[in-house]
Amino acid sequence: MPEDLPITSFRTWQAVADLRYHAKALSRVAEADLAKCAQRPAGEIRQLLDELLQFGCVITNATLPLHEALEVAVWTPDQPDSFAFALCVLLADLLQQGLMVSHLDQIWQDQAPLIRSLPQSLRAALSCAFTRAVEVGCFELAAPPSRADRQTEDASVLLKGLRVLANGMSKTERERVAQADYGYRASHHLEALNAVIDEQDCLFIKGQVVFPSEVIELVAHVPSETGYHGCIAILMINAMTYGDTKEWLGFRWERQCDELTNRSDRRTQTLLRAFRYCYESDDSFLDYHTRNYDPGLYPGRLIPIIE
Repeated sequence: MPEDLPITSFRTWQAVADLRYHAKALSRVAEADLAKCAQRPAGEIRQLLDELLQFGCVITNATLPLHEALEVAVWTPDQPDSFAFALCVLLADLLQQGLMVSHLDQIWQDQAPLIRSLPQSLRAALSCAFTRAVEVGCFELAAPPSRADRQTEDASVLLKGLRVLANGMSKTERERVAQADYGYRASHHLEALNAVIDEQDCLFIKGQVVFPSEVIELVAHVPSETGYHGCIAILMINAMTYGDTKEWLGFRWERQCDELTNRSDRRTQTLLRAFRYCYESDDSFLDYHTRNYDPGLYPGRLIPIIE
């Protein structure tokens, strides 16, 4: 049984939420194949699918008749829609209930090339779920998903968008950021901030731990603060380039997630895509238990999929 059941951890709930998202998207196109697998009328299968999705892809006694169809579909890779749907549901059920079915470890071993060929968001969600299942002790994999398998987007694409945010900071925003530490040595912070943005490709140089990092970190704590988007973009660029050794981003996601997930502007979507990259590529990102991330109770605490 997985080690964090009943689940509260961010990484398990994030994996489950992504699987639920894709299961919902695939349910209608997979419906006809599942009806054939179950040898049941399409209307009955549709009703079972609706109930399954309503209960968060947890297989209950009420949806047990659908289980046989899922078992058949997950071993039928020549029907990619129903295969992917069944895999999403069975992995989500496993991570939530801890019940090993369908030899899912064997599915990865046999069908990894097919999973890698799926659309990038779906491929990443399945790869992250397989990885999480290994991490919490559901099964072992001789060749688990790679970091590239788990990433929805390439870092180079995201870094380009983050640099647009940082480079877009106005003269007024930069001056305001430099004042963030109660105005302490503001001129030094401003000079260093301008150098980071204009001369250093938004990267801190070795030993640059106070000027301007200190004021950037302070502003990046408050999404409503002037210069926030540019400052957190700079932290993200450095974390994605060097590693988030100071845990800048997991710490901030915990405290800012509710506010960020309620926004729909383009700048915030760029940040959400970068937060997703951190979750997918960094095994230590929020790999601890401090809050309950159940999306049924706290819908704003998980990183949304940005299509």
